[in-house]
Amino acid sequence: MSTDFEPEARTPATRRIFRLIRQRPGISRVELAQQAQLSTGTVTQIVKRLRDEGLAREGMSQSAGLGRHRVGLIAESESMRLLGVSVRSDLLRFILSNWSGTAIQERSIALSPDSDPGAVIERFARSLGEAHIVVKAIGLATPSFPVAAREAGDGYAQILGKLLGQPVLVLNNGAAAAMAEEWHWLDHPPTRFLLVYFGAGIGGALVHPRVGGRPPGLHPVEIGHIGIAPEGERCRCGNRGCVELVAAPAMLARRVNGQDGSEQERLRGIAEEAMIYALTSAINVLDVADVILAGLPLPLLERFYGDLTRRLGQLQTPDGMWVRPRLSELGDMSAALGAALAAADAWGGSVGQKVVDRNKEGAQ
Repeated sequence: MSTDFEPEARTPATRRIFRLIRQRPGISRVELAQQAQLSTGTVTQIVKRLRDEGLAREGMSQSAGLGRHRVGLIAESESMRLLGVSVRSDLLRFILSNWSGTAIQERSIALSPDSDPGAVIERFARSLGEAHIVVKAIGLATPSFPVAAREAGDGYAQILGKLLGQPVLVLNNGAAAAMAEEWHWLDHPPTRFLLVYFGAGIGGALVHPRVGGRPPGLHPVEIGHIGIAPEGERCRCGNRGCVELVAAPAMLARRVNGQDGSEQERLRGIAEEAMIYALTSAINVLDVADVILAGLPLPLLERFYGDLTRRLGQLQTPDGMWVRPRLSELGDMSAALGAALAAADAWGGSVGQKVVDRNKEGAQ
């Protein structure tokens, strides 16, 4: 592959239009202008460039409620794939998707304490090259805490970028999962929401609304490191009594393993109380009503945290709104898929997260 790769510069308006076409196949030019808050002349020029580059085409879509078809715009270049990678201490998740966020290929690899994620990522990247799969944008989601995890994530991004000839967007697992939720929650998206990400620990993100076709604002929130017991066990963050010490999935599974039914229920009750305490604090501080629990397959979310959603629904925000909790249906693919979608949004530009270029030692 070429060693002088440089991403093609794209204006924010172009990325907004391309995002809307990807997210809403069949959208018309009039709708694009309205939703992107741009003039019809600007939209026409951008669409022409996208069509000339082979990134968009005219297509037929169903008109709502009429049973008829209309001509709209559809993202092209389906032979080009987006790659999303999610790195956790217990799991590596790979997703190849098309521009519209539909997963084409998925792979999960469980990690042991002795596993080398970098070696696994390198093998996967080489397999893509050997299969002649064209990857147009790459996103890598990684824990943001501790610092060593972030630094390791930058190293994995360097591996991917070097082998696949693309810059790599690096973002937090919780923020990536929130991007995937926002992308697929199209019919009635909340103005803002809090995503709680259950991985090896407990992370999350506060999501601000998208405006005019722009990607949403994603702000990582370390839910797992809210302190609930000042004299409790020492956490990996250095503080004592953090909520993830009793409520993180791996910790909870380890505690209940081998216990009888009544003891399992008691331990789950402790975890639930810890999460209620932490999330009540987060909801009050952030003043957010919509809460999504994500990061695990839906059956596990229901098993470990189903009662939590019911109790959250009894809380109110400082503004007096009832909290609206729900369980994500994206499972443990959410962070990898969100990383791919975020990379597509940043393709040819930047949306504020770290971009690691394969030709540079550090991050831009």
